[in-house]
Amino acid sequence: MSQITNARTSEWRGECRAARRAERMQRGSVPIVPIVIGAIAVLALVAIFLSMSSSDSKDNEGGAMEYGTVVVEGVDLVPLPDDGPDPAKGKLAPTIEGTNFSGEPTVIAPGPARAIVFLAHWCPHCNAEAPRLVDFLENEGIPDGTALTIVTTSSKKDAPNWPPSKWVKKVGLGAVETLVDDKSGSAAMAMGVNSFPFVVLLDADGNVIDRDSGEQPEEYFAEAFALLLEKSSA
Repeated sequence: MSQITNARTSEWRGECRAARRAERMQRGSVPIVPIVIGAIAVLALVAIFLSMSSSDSKDNEGGAMEYGTVVVEGVDLVPLPDDGPDPAKGKLAPTIEGTNFSGEPTVIAPGPARAIVFLAHWCPHCNAEAPRLVDFLENEGIPDGTALTIVTTSSKKDAPNWPPSKWVKKVGLGAVETLVDDKSGSAAMAMGVNSFPFVVLLDADGNVIDRDSGEQPEEYFAEAFALLLEKSSA
């Protein structure tokens, strides 16, 4: 009898311990399976968001950054008026920090006298102007002591010649130093761009020598760089 009683007592105690464990789990525990499922769902949402953000700024085929991250320091230049003198001449242009299509840093700041050419891939006038710039680069080249930066701006996925990274290569400007503007056109606004194409000439101190908008004549870039060279040696 004592053995039977001890066995029943042990069994009863075991049942009590199991009941207490079950009660504690009901009171203070959260099921593990829902937590795991919830965590997986959150991670999936994060992955989708990152994928959307990445594809929104990159070309899916080549991984190029079609929109950049632009930081502007200094005072924006006033927009170029349609006619009359340019109020920005002689003014210090803001410093612009950004990247090229590969994500490498590109900076527009005091240094060499510089031409900055703003281009939009969908703009017919930019598509007419780009070959003139290419001809100048191939036939004459950038004079020592001067620099050239192109800025791809106002990029639109639903417009012709998307993506701009491929368009730049197609028109023959793939080897030129490039700054990729952001979706807001921060670089263009900082330089007072009012239409495309748009050219800003800066001296070595970063002051505005000249600004021009629209298509330019064949000899424009040769004359522009001659002016830059003159200012760089002044």
